[in-house]
Order: sequence, then C-alpha cells, then structure tokens
Amino acid sequence: FISGTSFSAPIVSGALAVLKSRLPSMPMEVVRAILLTTSTDLGVPGVDNVYGWGLVNLSAAINFQGDLLYNPVNLSITTHAGFDTAASITGSNPAPDPGTDPAPDPDPDPAPGIGIGIGGGTPIGGSHPLSAVPSTQALGRNIKLSETNIKLPANLAHVKNKLEAVEIAVGGVGDAYYNTKLSDLVNVEIAPAELLGDAAADMFLPANANHFGAGMLFAATDNKSGQFQYIGAEINNDDIGAWRFQHNFCDDCQRSVWQQWNVVEDNTITTPFFAQNKSNFVLQMQGDGLRPFAAMGGEVHNIDIAETPYQQFGLRWKQSHNKFGYTAEFSQINERNSFWGANFGAIGHTKTRTHQGRFALSGEIYKNWQAHVSYEQSFADVLVEEGGILSEISKLRAEGWAVGVEGQNVFWGGDRLRLSARRNTGIQKGTAKLGYFRAEGDFTCAFYKNVLGDEYDSLCGQAAAQQTVYTQSVINLAGAKDEIYALGYAMRLSDNTEWSIGAEYETKRNLAAFSAQLQIIF
Repeated sequence: FISGTSFSAPIVSGALAVLKSRLPSMPMEVVRAILLTTSTDLGVPGVDNVYGWGLVNLSAAINFQGDLLYNPVNLSITTHAGFDTAASITGSNPAPDPGTDPAPDPDPDPAPGIGIGIGGGTPIGGSHPLSAVPSTQALGRNIKLSETNIKLPANLAHVKNKLEAVEIAVGGVGDAYYNTKLSDLVNVEIAPAELLGDAAADMFLPANANHFGAGMLFAATDNKSGQFQYIGAEINNDDIGAWRFQHNFCDDCQRSVWQQWNVVEDNTITTPFFAQNKSNFVLQMQGDGLRPFAAMGGEVHNIDIAETPYQQFGLRWKQSHNKFGYTAEFSQINERNSFWGANFGAIGHTKTRTHQGRFALSGEIYKNWQAHVSYEQSFADVLVEEGGILSEISKLRAEGWAVGVEGQNVFWGGDRLRLSARRNTGIQKGTAKLGYFRAEGDFTCAFYKNVLGDEYDSLCGQAAAQQTVYTQSVINLAGAKDEIYALGYAMRLSDNTEWSIGAEYETKRNLAAFSAQLQIIF
C-alpha cells in the first residue's frame, strides 16, 4: 500500500496513455474527459475537494460509449477502445430506454475504429435534448456502421472528396462532443473506371463473346474468361407473337468500344445504365413496331435483392425503312436504396423513379459505308426515406450519345475501317444534401460546465461553451464529361486468319491506348 499524489500522478498518466493508444484519432481533451467521467465516485457524491473525480477505472474508460448525433434518428456505432464493434441504427425516441443495449459483437473487430459510440442505459449528458439514447428496437434492425460502404460509379468519383470532408459530432462526454470525419465511420468506394485497349480485339466478330444456339435456346460465353454472359430462349408463336427471355449473369459483360453498333439489332436487350447488378432477368417482345419489354434486377451492389431490387417497364418502337433502321425506347425504372449507380448504405435509404428515353439510328450512307447515331437522356425523382444522414437528392438528369461510321472493302477486299466517338451516359445535373450535427465551441468548457459550478466562469472566462449545430452540406452530383474516341482497322488474310489494330483516347483521364490483335481459328 502506498499513498500520495506523487505516486497517483504516474498511475493516472499510465491510464491515459493506455486509453489514448486505443483511441489514436481522439484529441487528448476527449480522452481525459472519458477517464474522468468513467472513474468510480468516492466520498461525497459527485466531484469533491477530497476525492476529486474518484478512483481511476480504466476498464470502464475502455468500454465507454457516447452518442453519435443525428436527427430524426440516431445513427450509432459502438466501436470503443475495447474493440467491441457492435452497432445499431436506431429510431428517434425522446425517452431513454434503460433496458436496451446493442447486442455484443460475436466477432470483434481487431481495429479500434472511431472509439466512441452509443450505448443503452442512462444517457450521458442527458440535459441535451438530442443526447437521449433511443431504443435499439425502434427500427428492428442492426447495422455495423464501421462496415458501411458507400459505392459510387466512376463518374461520381468527385463526390467522395465531398463526403470525406464532412465532420459530424460523436463521442458525447457530459455535454461535450467531438467532431470526427464521416470517412472515419464509413468506407467510400469508387467503381473502377472503364479500361482502354480492346479496340483491336473488338474489331473481330463476334466482338467479345462466343454465341451458341440450339432451337429456341441460346447462350453466350466471354471469350476472355470463359464465363457465361447470358442464357435465354426465343419463342415465336402465331397467337402470342415473338418473345425473348434472357438472364444476364454479369454487369455489363460486353465492354466493347464498338458496343453502339448493335443498338438497333432485333435481339438488343435494354437495361438501365445505372442499375449495376450481378444478374437480371429480361422479357421482351420481338419484331418491328411498338413492343413492350420489362427487366428486373438481381443482386444489386452486393446487397440482397429483397433490399435493393430494380424493375424496368417500357415500350420500344423499331422500324426499318429502305437502308435505315430506327429504334426509340421509353421506360420507367424503379430502384430502392441506390440511385444511378450510387449506394449510400446506412447513410441513407432512397427510392428512385427514373424516366428514361433512348433513340438510335443506323444504316447505309454511301456504298460500303454505314453509320450510327444514338442518344439517351434520363430524369429521376428520388425520395429519401428516414434512416440516414442523406436528406435530399433533387434535379437529377443524365445523358449520353454516340456516333460512328464503318466502311468495308476500303483498302483491300474484306477489310473494315471504323471510327467512333461517344460520351458515356452520366449525371449532368443534380444535387445531394447531407444533414448532420457538428460540435462548435470549446469542448473543455462544455465538459466542465455542469461540474465546476462557481469555478466555471473563472476557468472559461468568455469562451463559448460547445453547442451542437445542425448543418447541411450540398454536393454537386454532376460528373465530368467523359468522351472516348476510337479508331479500328481489321483485315482478313485468309478464311481462318485475321489481324486488326486499334487506337482509343479518353478526354477525362487524358488517356490513350493502342492495340494490335492476330486471330487464327483452328
């Protein structure tokens, strides 16, 4: 046994060092406040001149949980210095529920993460109307915010920087809160950009797939990976007409630089460019004139279809006149929990209704030369449901276009020359709003305000005690215009041998690619 402030000082310092090492992202004043708040009270209840804050309780400090503020619901993360990563998303409830705690995580994360979260029981800093701990049963679901991914398509990569700059109030200690970046709580991912370098290979027919057919059944495999791209069946009946059913196994398997050349063929299946999915089902009526088609999504953004399905319903008008073919499509696409390729996960739940129009024209323009032109435009209404920081998405519009020409027997019998330009369909207009709380003012003064009493004024003077302020950030969703120009040439040397060269240039990344290909069929 030993006593004295001289020996107490290194013990407290050691406890602070342990706690700080487990909460590296926390400022020292927050770590100190946690150690003081979680100490075991001794002597007269509360802070007194004899026992001070009481006896250091490092175990309680390590397992401390505070509040992550949000209105109208509290998003919560219970990752703390003890490495327990259980988390929940909870509904708004002004009265604390003393009998509800987040369930313990059966598989604790070895990383400390943010270090502070929300816990059941008596709220810390309960005098603040927003720091009451709501019931974790309010929405009946649990989410790990530390594992929440925001997935954005490549043309929305600029949104990542905006999201990472957002700071929200976490770690309620008394009446004081600490601001941390949203990027410390969630992971923002960008889908890989489309690669160049396939212009030469895509000159060959079939461009990117091996097609098989037997009766009314058909299938295609990728000639690079050997994986199935799609399977399906075509039914032609005098009573019901011609119908095509197709199941796609992958998201945009055929990434050909010349993909627009097939926009007016009979068997073209339309799916929305923004519904990134691993599989989908398509039903389409074949033939010229006005025909219906429908599609539904499978696993979207690695989330179960029950949570994030998409459905598309539309009409296609196709007509051939002399040497030209026309195709026009109008459809409505309904998505849930994603919009145009972006999934915000636990940050926000959305319902998107998109009206999409497409037009394509192709045909012979002069002797052995053919041309194509296509245009697409989409408008979307997004309903942001309760359950996240995402508060509004509005005025969304996207568009894209493509033009190209192809000549046959240009320099040599059997050769082909192609030139193509396209702007990938992407968001041209739209904004998103994030609503969240930030802590402004002096953390220390806010923390000591209810403890120091008369000594508060002398300590803080004119310093402003911390307050939590509701803030909105507006993010411009319009992406950079991504234009790609391509040139390809192919020559047949024999019935079984063909060679090609290709060149591509992308304006957005200022990226060029050259390729050559020799194909010998045995």
